[in-house]
Amino acid sequence: MEMKKYSAVQQQIIKNVQKLNHLDRRNWQVDNSYYECVQKSIYGCLHFISDEFGSAFCYDGKKGLIMTCAHCVIQGVDEEKDDSINISLGNQPLEISAPPQRKRGRPKKIQEPQQQTKPKQTFHLIFANGEDVECKLVKKNKKLDIAILQIIQRGTDISEKIYPQIDIFQEGELKKFEELICIGQPAYHDMENAKSQKTNYPPFYISKGYFEGYTLDPIYGVQEKELGPLKHSCWTYWGHRGSPIINLQGKVIGIHNSWNEINGMRHGVSIHAIREFQKLYPHFFSSLSDSKQDQSK
Repeated sequence: MEMKKYSAVQQQIIKNVQKLNHLDRRNWQVDNSYYECVQKSIYGCLHFISDEFGSAFCYDGKKGLIMTCAHCVIQGVDEEKDDSINISLGNQPLEISAPPQRKRGRPKKIQEPQQQTKPKQTFHLIFANGEDVECKLVKKNKKLDIAILQIIQRGTDISEKIYPQIDIFQEGELKKFEELICIGQPAYHDMENAKSQKTNYPPFYISKGYFEGYTLDPIYGVQEKELGPLKHSCWTYWGHRGSPIINLQGKVIGIHNSWNEINGMRHGVSIHAIREFQKLYPHFFSSLSDSKQDQSK
């Protein structure tokens, strides 16, 4: 794999991912239902190759379309503009047990990512299987906190490839206290400590929790407090923003994006918000609709 374009920190991130065996049962401490769920979804997950972290998932492997939170890709720029970019669509054990008991609230963030002075439109991410890709921002919606990236270059020289994907939960409603998992990349450095130190969390940390309901607005959440509409109890850290929240059928039902510092509740983009995004921009989901129609015949 060609890694000359990456810094030493980024190269280490890639190596950390490549050496993991995510599906080794010896690394698991949950029953088979969770194992099967992760087996369906782990390789469709990505995280940003950056010390500033951030997570994502591929929902369309044919077109190389990736979904994450809008605030993961538009921080430090004019976030009020909700425009799109016009392009053609063409051996460390994996820990999933609950971390040590934590306080209800969260200390104020010590280290802030460096502010961008210009809108960034290309990003480097890595799949859980260790393949790095370069992506371009093709659509963002700040109010829904959803952004779409498309793969424009892969780290390995493969002429044709269908990327691993995670299907989106298309029909039905969630049940209160339904079991969920969240697969995301915690920060490599402790963001809550004045001293610079590593967290030692493995890449693509898997946590389990429950669906805790919605805010009063199940699509837009609590905008003034920047809290997503979905409420869940999966453990998350700073780098989990943009990570998929998945039910035990291996379907994405939300995207983690925020934390309530008052009561400790985790929040995320809801399935209702994702469906609203699909209505607004159906061409980003056309191949999924075609595939669903083919399966019904």
